Amino acid sequence: MKMLHNLLSSPDIEEIPNNPEISRADFFLNVSKIRLKMTMENKTSIFDLNDLIFSLEKLPADTLVERYGLKSKKYFGDCFVLEKTSLAVVL
Repeated sequence: MKMLHNLLSSPDIEEIPNNPEISRADFFLNVSKIRLKMTMENKTSIFDLNDLIFSLEKLPADTLVERYGLKSKKYFGDCFVLEKTSLAVVL
């Protein structure tokens, strides 16, 4: 959680253009599972993806979720929001 706080409070954090992307929870769930598989295969570093998948699996498939792309000099990733409550930030 400290890494997330550091990222979100970083002075160089910015939104990636074309935010937000709004899609159904089942779409983001499928994309997240593919991303997890690719991450494991490529042995890349990522955090909070498992938490995001866990949260999305609890939602009805047709629930609308907002995705905001974020980047800084050190990280890039996505923040998923449901009714103005952050589900997870995946970097």
